[in-house]
Amino acid sequence: SLAAGLNVQLNTPVVYIQYDEEQPMVRTNDGRVLTADAVVVTLPLGVLKSNHVKFYPPLPAYKQEAIDKLGFGTLNKLVLSFEEPFWQGAGTKYIGYAAEKGEFYLFIDVSEAAGKPTLISLLPGKFAKQMEKVSDLEVVAASMEVLGKIFPTTCPNAPTGYSITRW
Repeated sequence: SLAAGLNVQLNTPVVYIQYDEEQPMVRTNDGRVLTADAVVVTLPLGVLKSNHVKFYPPLPAYKQEAIDKLGFGTLNKLVLSFEEPFWQGAGTKYIGYAAEKGEFYLFIDVSEAAGKPTLISLLPGKFAKQMEKVSDLEVVAASMEVLGKIFPTTCPNAPTGYSITRW
């Protein structure tokens, strides 16, 4: 195993990283101080932008500027499971829909990975935020309306199961 013999700390929120000494040091949110020969930092962009983790010395200006300039937004996912893969006639794993405002613009066939007929739809930006304010059933119904337009003769009224991210 790659981590054999290493003291890997999982689920350990870090609030401070000092990297100017020969031996890096980190402080966790519960006050523990950890030292190591090296520290690998893999923080999400949102955490870096929030400045919840302090670096000493502060990150070089060019790195902080890159963090500040990078953008990101909301991208929720809707997973729909079905009895049958009614979309198979399309001959592709990617089903696009030229909708207004990017609403349910893409469905991806992930049946092979899921082990059953399954589509994932991407809900971007403002549309994702709108869908976070309505019930799961409303999100599913809206997606099924779009699928019904794409596959009017084969699309069922409802999926057999679903899951929605709300980041």
